[in-house]
Amino acid sequence: MAAPTFVAAGTVAAGVGNVTPGLPTGWAENDIFELFVETYATDGAPATPSGYTLVGSVVSGLTGSATEPRCTLFEKRATASESAPTIVDVGNHQIARIIAFRGVKTTGDPQNVAAVSSFEQAKNTSISITGLTTTVDDCMIAVFKATGNDRSVASWTNTNLASITEATDDLTLVGNDGAIASAYGVLASFGATGATTATLSGADRDANWCIALEPVADGDQTLVGDPGALQLTGAAAALAVGLSSTPGALLLTGSEATLRVAHLLQADPGALQLTGAAAALAVGLSSAPGALLLTGAEATLSASRLLQADPGALILTGADADLVDSTPVVVVRRGGVRWLREDDPVKRAEKVKELTTLIKPAIKAKSAVRLPQEPQKSLLSMVSDATARMTPAQQTRTDRLLQQTGISLDELLILLQ
Repeated sequence: MAAPTFVAAGTVAAGVGNVTPGLPTGWAENDIFELFVETYATDGAPATPSGYTLVGSVVSGLTGSATEPRCTLFEKRATASESAPTIVDVGNHQIARIIAFRGVKTTGDPQNVAAVSSFEQAKNTSISITGLTTTVDDCMIAVFKATGNDRSVASWTNTNLASITEATDDLTLVGNDGAIASAYGVLASFGATGATTATLSGADRDANWCIALEPVADGDQTLVGDPGALQLTGAAAALAVGLSSTPGALLLTGSEATLRVAHLLQADPGALQLTGAAAALAVGLSSAPGALLLTGAEATLSASRLLQADPGALILTGADADLVDSTPVVVVRRGGVRWLREDDPVKRAEKVKELTTLIKPAIKAKSAVRLPQEPQKSLLSMVSDATARMTPAQQTRTDRLLQQTGISLDELLILLQ
């Protein structure tokens, strides 16, 4: 945590009537104003100014004495708009001043522990302001003193503080005289502050206050961003209302936000290209362990396209797999083209009939309508010889029908009888 800091002191105000001390130069919203006033004890405490809180009022013990000092302390958290307060006349005289501190916790009581008052009834040239015990590190310790005569202050001392600095030292000769002074310093580690001492310019009685202003905790800071400054992307999610956190945790505040899906995979026209001959993918195809398995609705692959991807693109890998049937089939390939088998029984029967029409005349012309003595041994070579005498279009059609029908040697032999 960072300790609070001293901002400035406003102008002092003294008189026998109403007085209006000035606001500290450079004050800002959420600064803490400490307004301290000296009056005579017999005149009573001044009324609390509008918007301020009374911390307390203490006298030096002899309330019947005409020169007995009273020290009254008021406190306020500055808002966006502030004006100088008025201290209403209480009697003989009054002298008042405001000092400001910044970096004090922004909610609740700015003081870490209750303020402590003290006084000295016997007149002397030294003062000792009773301290207090803090519960957090880096508290700002501020002390305030009042005397019933025009006495200045010197030699502020407190060895428990990192340092001690005088903030104000003022006196007035109006009425029967009076004086006020203040000093401040940081207590780095929580604990007892000890007494703060100083020396007066002349012997006098005094009345005093000691306070500890608590610093802003690390988790008390509020994160603020312009609309759209913080954007979360991903799948849609619901934000719960009323989230809380442990002391010191980071607290994010703001209105609920809609999460958008981002990182869309996109490709320029032509970036994704599929290659291969037109083929139908049957539902439920299986393959050997480790092979690439494609499932889904039937799809057609366009020929003469190149499958490419830019570096870092999504790549699907897997071992090549051949889907085979247990029955030997007649396959004649030209140009490395392979046609997928026709699974529809009706369509296959039509393709078998068409295949017989193409092959049978060519085989009979070659073998004088007689099949060889060992038909299964040489039938494949006869089919190859027969198709060699066909036109290119007939050859391509024959190759496709052989592969699509998956016709076996035995079945072809029966059809050619």
